[in-house]
Amino acid sequence: MNFEKYFPLDENNEGYSFSLNEKDWRSYLAAIDTETGKFFKLFIESRHISNHLDMIFAAMQWRKIIFTSNRLDSGDSIEIVTFHKNPVYIASKAIFFFMEKIWDISISEGKSLTITTCWHFAKLINAMQKEMFGGIASIDSCEYVLAVCHFKNVMAVVNDAMFSLRKLPPIGGKAAGFIHDFAVSLFDVRELAWQSISLCNVAEKRCNEGS
Repeated sequence: MNFEKYFPLDENNEGYSFSLNEKDWRSYLAAIDTETGKFFKLFIESRHISNHLDMIFAAMQWRKIIFTSNRLDSGDSIEIVTFHKNPVYIASKAIFFFMEKIWDISISEGKSLTITTCWHFAKLINAMQKEMFGGIASIDSCEYVLAVCHFKNVMAVVNDAMFSLRKLPPIGGKAAGFIHDFAVSLFDVRELAWQSISLCNVAEKRCNEGS
């Protein structure tokens, strides 16, 4: 999958100072939640298709933007852009929510999967999310090497989760479907982290060449 057109690679943007009130920021965050909900819906509908991430990213119609804690002037309008608008933030947030729901339902059923098992995977999801968002925040600060560290940590936790899945006893019924969906989600999170690492390496190289 080629994510390059969705990612910031211009390290020379300096941005502009700005000040927003709480109402403005809440509206901004609500708009991000709407984008996340749109991604989540598309993910639910297409998760069993082999190239579903490509399809969803295209359907979201994301354009290439520069992520910064400042604002960007674009003609007569001003767009506020923070790491929340990073496509990987929106995509991973939606996928993590989906993963959490899988184990929430599994705990409530309490049949094929034990509460201990569900709690174990819930902790792994939390660790993945922490590292993923840390990496995205590091991109926002142009700390690309730090971002790579976070994304590699994501991949390490994904590997732990996949290993734990292989250790589970044979599971049938509805729970088997949950396990399959969770595995699909893990592959997607790993893909997001891997592509992020590749693009951070390119961005860091450009920074070094410009210094």
